[in-house]
Amino acid sequence: MNCRRWSLVQLGAGILLLFCGCQAFRKPFLSTQPVPSSSEAAEVPTALPPVNKERAENYRRALLLVQTMEMLRQNYVDSRKVTYEELFNHAMQGMVSALDPYSDYEPPREHSRQRVKRAGSVVGIGATAVKPDGHPMTLIKILPGTPAEKAKLRPGDQILAINGTSIIRLNLARALNMLRGRPGSTVTLQLRRGKQEFSATLKRELVKSSSIVPGSVKLISGKIGYLKLTSFTASSSEEFKEALQKLKKLGARGIILDLRYNPGGLVDTAVNIASMLLEPEKIVFRASSRNKAFEKTVRTRKAMSMDTTTPLIVLTNAFSASCSEILTGALQDHKRARVLGVRTFGKGTILRVAPLATGGAVRYASSHYVTPGGRVIEKKGIIPDIEVRIPSNDVMRLSSQTLRYPGSIKPPYHGTIRDLQLARAVEVLQHELKHKESAR
Repeated sequence: MNCRRWSLVQLGAGILLLFCGCQAFRKPFLSTQPVPSSSEAAEVPTALPPVNKERAENYRRALLLVQTMEMLRQNYVDSRKVTYEELFNHAMQGMVSALDPYSDYEPPREHSRQRVKRAGSVVGIGATAVKPDGHPMTLIKILPGTPAEKAKLRPGDQILAINGTSIIRLNLARALNMLRGRPGSTVTLQLRRGKQEFSATLKRELVKSSSIVPGSVKLISGKIGYLKLTSFTASSSEEFKEALQKLKKLGARGIILDLRYNPGGLVDTAVNIASMLLEPEKIVFRASSRNKAFEKTVRTRKAMSMDTTTPLIVLTNAFSASCSEILTGALQDHKRARVLGVRTFGKGTILRVAPLATGGAVRYASSHYVTPGGRVIEKKGIIPDIEVRIPSNDVMRLSSQTLRYPGSIKPPYHGTIRDLQLARAVEVLQHELKHKESAR
């Protein structure tokens, strides 16, 4: 058997097994099993058990996919684009990313980058963004001192293309991957601000950011404590613990936890923070899934409780997503906090990351988050106890302002606006504290 024929048989056997979903293949798919010899690989299709009509149709589709890959590998004009690795990556990405905006295939190098990002640092431009399907990417947060700030990008700017490639049809994960690269490398963005389009070239840097905004842990309006949490990374639990201890030492009699513009992060971190604010063994969320093995009830952890009584208000907006919604829903359902602002984003799917033998991984939605009170978060979000809307023109301006002047209702600087949500939260807490005092 010549090399080209053997490659096709080997690739075809693997894809056939993947499509069939046969039990014998599932473990090797997620492990480091040795590649079979040529005779073993050639015998794989005939060794499979009898198939029903639906599975036979899947065999036909799998063979068609393999034949198409081989045709492109031999005949496509640019041979660099049609290596087996490239074709496999594209096939996997197309299959998984078409399911929803959050699921995707991570090739080995990208999986490595994602692990670093989940730990709290990434090489990029220093901006947080959202991207509905079929729309541009909208920047919602610009981190101070980062390439995005140096290029004078603003919250609300929309990215239309990256390095000349339109991102309108890409999901958020794929678009964000295009923004990342080696430290010192450049990326050119085509942007829209209002009706004006312009381009900007940025030099990527290693962006390390604290998940608690510097200078945000403080007392405001008397004895009301304030802290702003921007993400849920591996270090956020410890940062939050230190912030809570600082507010207690300062004598905070009420606390405002600002989760506006927080897109989420690590679920374990959200559970840890909930554990600090709730009593032990309280439900944080339930996972509802088609696969019963993925269903579970997650509770607060023992010996982590720190403050279960200080009056608490959680600020949310339409950009509070994922872990922000898990934490908010748990605190709201257990009557530990009141939620003030507007309905959250509604990102309530649990993503599982399944490592592959190649070093890559499949990231896919396996379950739905359900709050302790039984509310499904996906596409519904968390509805605040106290709704406070702000003018639509001020939404993105407020994103930048809360980073530069955290905890300030109306910063005394040109171009700033009054933070109506924060002002209302202070008012509610002050009224509650005054009522407590009079009741003594």
